Amino acid sequence: MPTNVELKISSPEGETTLADFYRQNGWWGQGSIVDKYQRFVQESPDQVILSDDRGRQHTNAELWAEATRKCQDLRQRGIVAGDVVILILPNWVEWQVYHLAIRLLRAIPANIPLKTDARMLSHV
Repeated sequence: MPTNVELKISSPEGETTLADFYRQNGWWGQGSIVDKYQRFVQESPDQVILSDDRGRQHTNAELWAEATRKCQDLRQRGIVAGDVVILILPNWVEWQVYHLAIRLLRAIPANIPLKTDARMLSHV
């Protein structure tokens, strides 16, 4: 199975990759999601970036710090770049912390809805 698939589209201007098409239209930026988080921390470390329905909040700097700690925990548990990590968490601050931690490891987050039943999970 190929690991780097490049989709191409044709337009009156010629053929281009789907990723380049998205970038040209402003739908995607340059860099990774980790790059964006790093920029947020550098530009506005004290800005609240996350808040959940339990009242828990994180600033950019707090999110980065907690995700870095979780990244180290995951690494100690044997998660490495390219591993797929299943996340089954509610839409709380912790979900975003783990999502960023997994990205920091260059692993792949696989989000599964919290209400997925055991029968469906057996197919994962």
